[in-house]
Amino acid sequence: MTADASTFDPIFQDAAARNQLDPALLKAHALVESGFNPGAVNPDSGATGLMQMMPDTAKSLGIDPSDPRQSIYGAASLIRQNLNRYMGDVEKAVSAYHGGTDPSNWGPKTQAYVGKVADAFGAIKQNGGFVPAPATDAGTASDPIEAALSGKSAASQSADPIEAALSAPQSPSSQNASSGKAPGAGTPLADLNTTQIAEPTLGTPGRDFLNAAAQHLAKVPVGVAQLAANAFLPQSSADAVNQAVAGEEKAYQDQTPDSASSYAGATLGEIAPFALTGLGRGLKAIGDTVGALPEMIANKIPGIGNVIAPTAGKMTSAIAQGAIVGGSRPADTLAPGGSFWDQKAQDAGQGVVLGGAVQGAGSLLGAAGSIVKPLVSPGSVVSDWAQRVAGADAPQIAQILRTAPEYVSGSVPTTAQVWNNPDLALAEKTLVSNPATKGTWMARDAQNNAARWDALNGVAQDDAALKSAQDARQTAALGALDPSQQATNIEDFLRSQPAADAAPVLAKISMTMDSSLGQNPVIKGALSDIKSGIMQAADKDGYVRPDVLDGIRQNAGRTLAKYAPNGSASSQEVVALAPVKSAIENAITDVVPGFKDYLGAYADGSAPVNDMRLAQGVVDTLGSRALNVGGLPQITQAGLKSALRPSLQDRYGFSPQAQSVVDGLLQDLQRSTGGANSVRAAGSDTMTNALLPGWLGQALYGKNLAGGALNLPYLKPVGDFASKRVQSALADALLNPQTMANAIAPTTQPASARWIGPLAQALAARAPQLAGSFPLAQQLGASRP
Repeated sequence: MTADASTFDPIFQDAAARNQLDPALLKAHALVESGFNPGAVNPDSGATGLMQMMPDTAKSLGIDPSDPRQSIYGAASLIRQNLNRYMGDVEKAVSAYHGGTDPSNWGPKTQAYVGKVADAFGAIKQNGGFVPAPATDAGTASDPIEAALSGKSAASQSADPIEAALSAPQSPSSQNASSGKAPGAGTPLADLNTTQIAEPTLGTPGRDFLNAAAQHLAKVPVGVAQLAANAFLPQSSADAVNQAVAGEEKAYQDQTPDSASSYAGATLGEIAPFALTGLGRGLKAIGDTVGALPEMIANKIPGIGNVIAPTAGKMTSAIAQGAIVGGSRPADTLAPGGSFWDQKAQDAGQGVVLGGAVQGAGSLLGAAGSIVKPLVSPGSVVSDWAQRVAGADAPQIAQILRTAPEYVSGSVPTTAQVWNNPDLALAEKTLVSNPATKGTWMARDAQNNAARWDALNGVAQDDAALKSAQDARQTAALGALDPSQQATNIEDFLRSQPAADAAPVLAKISMTMDSSLGQNPVIKGALSDIKSGIMQAADKDGYVRPDVLDGIRQNAGRTLAKYAPNGSASSQEVVALAPVKSAIENAITDVVPGFKDYLGAYADGSAPVNDMRLAQGVVDTLGSRALNVGGLPQITQAGLKSALRPSLQDRYGFSPQAQSVVDGLLQDLQRSTGGANSVRAAGSDTMTNALLPGWLGQALYGKNLAGGALNLPYLKPVGDFASKRVQSALADALLNPQTMANAIAPTTQPASARWIGPLAQALAARAPQLAGSFPLAQQLGASRP
């Protein structure tokens, strides 16, 4: 029986949106993998958690698989990686989730798994829940896997009219007749993609879209053919061609309405000849060749040449491209008797004006933006750079930064120490080497060092606390031994008790010496000493005072060490004496019934005493080091390991609680070796530090600081001010992983997404792609459907 998944719905929705997946696909995996049980564990494979992550996979994703939220985000990231790897093939992506990325490992179990995910996906899409429903008529239901192939849910597809308009119609080969039954277990997702698809019908918007796309696709070949006709054919033939072109355009305009679908088709038709063929690259190459001369001349102008040269080259290139595109368009509005060549000159002139003017305006706006952006929004400059560095892995990296573990309370790692990236490490090294920001890093290091001292001192405490713990141990142990609590110490109490029979102890010693263990010279020597001590203390009847026996028991370890070559007995040698010590304890208990209760209470009370004693030794060792800017000795990884060495040889060692604190300190110090400390460039550090500021400036602003404009002498004060603001924002992001996570993958929804309608949002999202896909003048020519 599956668990209720409604608790995890917000996480499924957000993880799917971040990775461009259908939430139902994620839920289908969760249903098949664990039945929505966050505590599920596969005893055979070791997979754990809601999405059944293997330990190595979870480690590579930087997640805790037992945390449902991290498990879902990790699975979404993994599925997106698989979809990218297999070019959007959902069946292969699902197979890789189960059987790994090597298709040779996809055996029958993986095929069965794919079928189960497909069935679960279909049930979830059809019923809105997690319990499979009866099979539906495949001839009338749309294929739920089709949505997964595109990475969008059915709801998101219908919400975007531009996406629907630009989608190619279903090819006949994929419109197979439905089998009339729902997919059974083991049905491949690839089969589901080509079955259960209803026969598409082309409505009015679709027809308008196709008509507009076809009309505008033909403009370049029609314009070139019309130009050739007017250049080489008799005038009468050329006039007939001109009139035919104008008549066809009028008929198209009369029957095509002004609608979103027709404008979308017109835009696609204008783009395609240039974006899908070599025309766009060829046209740009011609424009760049023409623009090279003005750019070279502008570069020679003293002072501002490097600023205006790129703009001059781009404007000239845009003018040349505009003239070519305008001249190649058909004269489809030519009036009867009008001059074709006058129309061509007018079209080419419009291309020149539009290409140059808009490019010039764009350059001015770009220059203005490059000046204004660092001033008003320095964080966005840092965000742009961070997103370029993160690339397609931005969501996963942001999740790693947001969930960075805290090894020591109050010790905060830098972003580069969590995100092991060379660009980030170089940026951190740049600011660490900068006198203006170096102090910030020193303060953070001092803060973290103080947190480590607090953690260590929390275990060590002070002499008064140690004395109090020792007194508490003695009181508790004696109370267990003598409920009346008349005794003041164990030695006096045992001395007042009757003598114990030592015969069982001597028998145990003889048995051990006769065994194979007794041949060990260390064990043999220690047992001989213990036997000799007991016999010397025994009376004529073989009885020994219990306080003497307890002293021999307590000194057994030191007796072993006396015979060990390096002064430290092995674990095997220590264990060999355990039966003898136990026999001594039994002998004492025979005359002092509460003695074993005393030993148990004493052991319980010894844990805090041992922790404080060992930690104080570490504090004393580290306390002799030089003080840092925070006024405390600097704890280093090597120094801490050296100071901990005596605790490793101690017979009791740290308690599990204290050991976890020590382990956290070591992990925190290990992580602190990343960031700027991990950068080791070729050559001297002095040369590296001299080159780093220039590298970081180019990384943030491009080749010329803020588009080159802020390098001008009269804008230098503005540039310095802007640079300081950006530097401050960068330092904040580099020092705080949470800030950097929000910079590369914001968690809050943009304001525009809350008030711009779906259609306007879709158009806005496509505008940059459309602008970069074909020449400017051609784009402007698509202003009518």
